[in-house]
Amino acid sequence: MKRIILILTVTCTVLLLSFQLQANSAIQIWHGSDAHDVIASDEDCPLTVLHEDLLFDLPDTPNSWTEDKDRFLQYRNTVTAEYTFHNLSDMHVHAQLAFPFGSYPMYFYGTFNNDFGDILKQEQAKYTVQINGEAAPVTLRHTWLYGRAYDTERDLPLLDESFRDDSFLHKDTPVTIFTYAIEGIDAQSAAAVRTVLDQDPSHERWLFSPYNGGEIRDDKTVVQVWAAGGPITCICFGNAEPKEPEWTFVKNGESEEEIEGTITLQQKETLSFYDFVMRQYDEDSGMLDHDWYNIYVGFLNASREGPRLYTAKIHEGPDPERILRWYVYTIDLDPGETLVNTVQAPIYPSIDMSYKDPVYSYLYLLSPASTWKEFGTLDVRIQSPQFLLNSVPENVFRIQDDTKAAAFETLPEGELQFDLCTVEKPEKIRNASSYLYLLVFLLPIIGGVILFFVLLALILRFLFRKRA
Repeated sequence: MKRIILILTVTCTVLLLSFQLQANSAIQIWHGSDAHDVIASDEDCPLTVLHEDLLFDLPDTPNSWTEDKDRFLQYRNTVTAEYTFHNLSDMHVHAQLAFPFGSYPMYFYGTFNNDFGDILKQEQAKYTVQINGEAAPVTLRHTWLYGRAYDTERDLPLLDESFRDDSFLHKDTPVTIFTYAIEGIDAQSAAAVRTVLDQDPSHERWLFSPYNGGEIRDDKTVVQVWAAGGPITCICFGNAEPKEPEWTFVKNGESEEEIEGTITLQQKETLSFYDFVMRQYDEDSGMLDHDWYNIYVGFLNASREGPRLYTAKIHEGPDPERILRWYVYTIDLDPGETLVNTVQAPIYPSIDMSYKDPVYSYLYLLSPASTWKEFGTLDVRIQSPQFLLNSVPENVFRIQDDTKAAAFETLPEGELQFDLCTVEKPEKIRNASSYLYLLVFLLPIIGGVILFFVLLALILRFLFRKRA
């Protein structure tokens, strides 16, 4: 019996010591932004790609904590794709090309608080599109990223020139804005003010700012905000003459105990959905007006919580991480003509902070290139002083000094991925919170397993003795 317990204890101890965990409250993975190969907006484009040179110039190691606009605009990591196009057809080809180069990385969020439009303009000026060595006219486009990753079939059609409405939100949808002031509540109080929505959600939907929480009870939507949070903005979409919300003060967000308080309507404003969206539009931002409108529709719909409620933070606006950026431009080729098209764009890695020296992961989507009529050879170079840890495809890069190079006779299957680090063998961080996690959560489980086997051994021993 003692031997069994000893074996179980040693086994669990070995598992415990070999199990690496990160139990920090801090974010461990900071999402970056991938880049993509160029695509034609016309599915029947007759152009072929004879060759592509792909250069990743990566001198920077972005910090996850930066909130400095100038630091962001000085960012130097780029991807340059040089395409050699050939017109195999016997007709002149005028093609519109789109190069989606990702959204903004989450680790630069603090940069965008007050001057998002200014950043758009300055960043656009940093990168170029060239045709046969000459700068080409380019339009910077923006679309809402409905999924968490780019998808050609879903995202490419969003580059049309229209104001895209959905079944509920359209340019003429009425919007009514109620602004309330609250009195009689201690500024340090946890009190909440609550209202109930029971209208037909096909007729009206609401947005509350600041929003504190809600739930559905008996097919009604209960909404609450902090009573000590200052003025409350309530926005009704869809009903030209909505009923004003009725309010109840409660002790806190989890309580049904009512308390005294005063809420007063300060202002009521009615306008169209188009005017509501476009009054936040910056004409000097470099973003097209219909792109902004369409992004805002996606922004609101992404915040749907139940049938009657939007929870978008209207004072912050659309999340930059969900805005996909594109270069859109045209090329012309006569029958049999060949030209070289070069596109340069920023590329932002995801950052794994669970290592003592962060690991930077880059993703470049090659799959859009499969939409060309034909695709020839591909050369890839990574110019970086950092160590290459791994890549997909595996073991394809030849390393010489700061250059990692790979050559492909045809377009590889899947996407191009690689990880870089300032050290060759990054070490996982072990911290006190990890061991606390082990102590609080894993040890009781391990103890339970040991107790189970001990009881099992005792039962088996009893049965064997009884048979004897």
